[in-house]
Amino acid sequence: MGRHFTARVIVTLAATASLALLPVMSASAATPVSCKTFTSPPAKLVAGVLTSTGKLTGCTPTASTGGTATNVTTIGKAGIVNTTTWGGGKGNTVAKFAYKGAPIGNCPTAYHLERVVATGTVTSSTNNAVPKGAKESATICLAKNQSSVNAPGTTWKF
Repeated sequence: MGRHFTARVIVTLAATASLALLPVMSASAATPVSCKTFTSPPAKLVAGVLTSTGKLTGCTPTASTGGTATNVTTIGKAGIVNTTTWGGGKGNTVAKFAYKGAPIGNCPTAYHLERVVATGTVTSSTNNAVPKGAKESATICLAKNQSSVNAPGTTWKF
């Protein structure tokens, strides 16, 4: 009977200790970063490089993102490079992108030129919430004048 009691105490202590670690593990787990809204005026040709400067809003977690970001995408000899500058001095994130055409779907009528799924990998980041190697993605609707918005119901994900 003494052995069974000792075994139960050890199992109970081990279970209690592992439960005590759960809040620590949850707090250190990375919270996904995303932005609700993306808007960009028409892209411009700058020194032979197509450049689009957009705005991301509704970015969470706010403590890591400042709630907003400026998003500059360049398409040139280096490929498609996306640089996100986070609000509130929260750093920069750079990703190498690829675009893939998709059906127009629910893009707003003014943005029926093309729907693009952009996917990329972060190549550098000074924002700890979005580390190097993280994946980045967005579904974007383009207008004839090359302005763009994120597709309804989608978010820009990091």
